Amino acid sequence: APVGPGSPDSLLKSMAQKSGIIKTKEVVRTSGFNETINFSFMNPRVLDMLDIPETDERKKTITLINPLRKENPCMRTFLLPSLVENLIHNLNQGIRDIKIFEVSRVFINKGEKLPCEKPVLGAIYLYQHGQKLWEDKVEVYYILKGIIEKIFQANLIRPYTFSVTTEPFLHPGKSADIYAGDKRTGYVGCLSPEIKNVLDLKSIKSEIGVFELDLASIAVQTGRKITYTALPRFPYTQRDISLLVDSSIASEEILALIRSFPSELIEGSWLFDLYQGKNIPAGKRSLGFTIQYRAKDKTLTDEEVDRLHQEITTYLIKKTGGQLRSL
Repeated sequence: APVGPGSPDSLLKSMAQKSGIIKTKEVVRTSGFNETINFSFMNPRVLDMLDIPETDERKKTITLINPLRKENPCMRTFLLPSLVENLIHNLNQGIRDIKIFEVSRVFINKGEKLPCEKPVLGAIYLYQHGQKLWEDKVEVYYILKGIIEKIFQANLIRPYTFSVTTEPFLHPGKSADIYAGDKRTGYVGCLSPEIKNVLDLKSIKSEIGVFELDLASIAVQTGRKITYTALPRFPYTQRDISLLVDSSIASEEILALIRSFPSELIEGSWLFDLYQGKNIPAGKRSLGFTIQYRAKDKTLTDEEVDRLHQEITTYLIKKTGGQLRSL
């Protein structure tokens, strides 16, 4: 029999996991999103419109014997189709600032007596510029990526990474798969121009951002305790490195290499520059990183830092096949 929207909380066993959903929803709300509730049904034709391949588990739908509407005869396998409907409905009402999220269940047909149910967070974002006198034109992808990072930080989940995605409905240069530890937990990005055309949204020039997170995968990593350490007694030193590498190499891969380098003096590292264009060969890009060094028992000398930094530079060049680029 058809079921209406249900709370995903019952799928999570511990109070810590349920608390994780509360924290997650609060992060999204305070980021300017409004919560929506949709029925758990969809039209399977939407999966073809989004180019979901036959081998994808989201194609394993459950067809209802007596659906509420014949247009939506299946239980939904992810939240994006419903959120796109919400987006179109709001656009038809003349709304041009749309930030909507939903936390609900999805249903996957595993060939067993009952379907596999997962609690999922999904969101869609559209802001058409020109509504305010002063506006910050930040890339939609980075806005949504920042929200994902806040969700992980609120739930004390780490490490987390963003890798190149193969989702067929996302813009290949403005999207990523989301990993918590070594487990894929979702995706984030902008709808591709081709999908916008298919959905009859080609008149919308602004980027339409979406993300989805498997809350069950995240929940098993919640409940970690906060630990405290003494403030450092000795100062840090920073060095920059700029590498010319193949465009296929993600910045996160290089950061992972830096983190894996066997030295206790590496306190942190981050990307500060990405450049492709004039004076950069085709198929290459320049990535700039800052590495922060600190010893627990003394102040590092310039010679010690320079020697270690050179070792890391040589290591990165060997691992990536890149070359050093002058800053």
